[in-house]
Amino acid sequence: MTTRAMTASRGPETSELDARASAPTLSSASTLDCDEIRGLLPHRWPFLLIDRVIEVTPGEEATAIKNVAANEPCFAGHFPERSIMPGVLLIEALAQLGGIVVAMARQKEREPVVKGSGRAYLASVHRVRFRHLVVPGDQVVMHVSRSHTSAGLVEFRGDARVNGTVAVSGSFVIAV
Repeated sequence: MTTRAMTASRGPETSELDARASAPTLSSASTLDCDEIRGLLPHRWPFLLIDRVIEVTPGEEATAIKNVAANEPCFAGHFPERSIMPGVLLIEALAQLGGIVVAMARQKEREPVVKGSGRAYLASVHRVRFRHLVVPGDQVVMHVSRSHTSAGLVEFRGDARVNGTVAVSGSFVIAV
């Protein structure tokens, strides 16, 4: 086994994997895999809630997927008799996708979405509606689009769908 293979087999917490995940670039395709996502967001398992970005326009909008597995930690207590993905995690997943939109705009060396430096944080959520349960085995397709920008704040509107049915929708603000 090569040194590289041995290092990679130790798990996602190794510094080599984090180094490879940094500085994702978009060629002609506008998708991001899990390593590229880890290069943009500070979140790690079990709180990294995006599996793949399937389309992104830096600074504007993005679409991503989350595959919901029965062995995710939240299902041990929510709820043991019927596993339901907590709504707060669906909101967090949408916010993470918004964070990717902001991070990619900053990385593209064009005019950033907002001026400033540092990480992006979820500042507020508005008009959130839960319409459909998300359960293990579902694939959640999320979409966010920037609706307003001002003084270090970026507002997004978004939704998460399962089989085309809206599970959650609303807007949220990210502070940079």
